[in-house]
Amino acid sequence: MFEHMTPERTANAIMQDTTFKGLYIIVEGTKDFNLYNKFLKTGDTVGITQVGGKQKVIEVINILNERQFNGKIGIVDSDFYKILEEDQLIEDIFYTDYHDSEVMMFESPALETVLNTYVTNEKLDKFLNGREVRDIVLNIAKEIGILKLANHLHNWGLAFKPKQIIVC
Repeated sequence: MFEHMTPERTANAIMQDTTFKGLYIIVEGTKDFNLYNKFLKTGDTVGITQVGGKQKVIEVINILNERQFNGKIGIVDSDFYKILEEDQLIEDIFYTDYHDSEVMMFESPALETVLNTYVTNEKLDKFLNGREVRDIVLNIAKEIGILKLANHLHNWGLAFKPKQIIVC
């Protein structure tokens, strides 16, 4: 539903909510909402709003900045900004340290935790054959990343996300 909300309507809804006196954190989508919701105690002081994309986050923040509304921040994925050295500084918008939240998770010890929980050392050693698991994943991700960057630079129209996720 949030995909159909315009940035103006989202900004209006935020400003008209006089019962909430906390900080609005505006994020791109459901995955971001779920991730940040795990780390932030929402309620009276913090509220997380998903708006359906990076451009909508930027537009909502810009509208709220124009209206001098102070109780907000936006969090968006860095995507290719760092690689392309594009300066995207916008007041009250914070960019992830890495390309997206998935890379942030990959940089955490979560991978080792999952492997140590579900795979025996013997099976893992046999599969890795002297290699590092992160190197294997990064080599695969590098190829996909190069294709995504080329798509971004040349507007090829390739889709890397499904239009619809089917949950069984």
